[in-house]
Amino acid sequence: VFTPFSGIEPDINPRWITYGSVLAGIVFLELVARLGLVGPTTLIPLTEIGAILVTNLLDGTFTPHVIQTGGAVFAGFGLGIASGFPIGLVLWKYDVLGEISDPFLLSMYAVPLYIFYPIFIIVFGLNIIPIIIIAWIMSTISIIENVRAGFSEVPEVYKKVGKVTGLTRVETFTHI
Repeated sequence: VFTPFSGIEPDINPRWITYGSVLAGIVFLELVARLGLVGPTTLIPLTEIGAILVTNLLDGTFTPHVIQTGGAVFAGFGLGIASGFPIGLVLWKYDVLGEISDPFLLSMYAVPLYIFYPIFIIVFGLNIIPIIIIAWIMSTISIIENVRAGFSEVPEVYKKVGKVTGLTRVETFTHI
């Protein structure tokens, strides 16, 4: 790393500069909270937050919440793969459909899907289902676009080699 002020290259690894910056930020936040420069409703000292976190982790308070959140993420992403992969494959295979749907799918990235959460609560109730549906929609859009882009980037020469070597469609799909 060259520093224009000294004209020599320092022996400090940039990673240590990052670690030091993060540590300085943590110390700063702790001091601001401990000295009362901000109210306790605005910033609790980080050491108190850490102590409560460790206590809750050790006594199992967080366990059901971690399991429920992990299950919701897994379910939403699993549904996204199950629905997004075939749709992305079809949109790649039939380029006209891909071109038609592209503006719609790309505009879905800009829509904050969390605005639908109150509607989903009304329809599905105050449970984990609305969260799974939001995760499903968000992951499906990304998976569709990435599957389509990924298959589009496979060089034609690889497909031709697959044909020349006599690969079936399934073998071409799995090997190329």
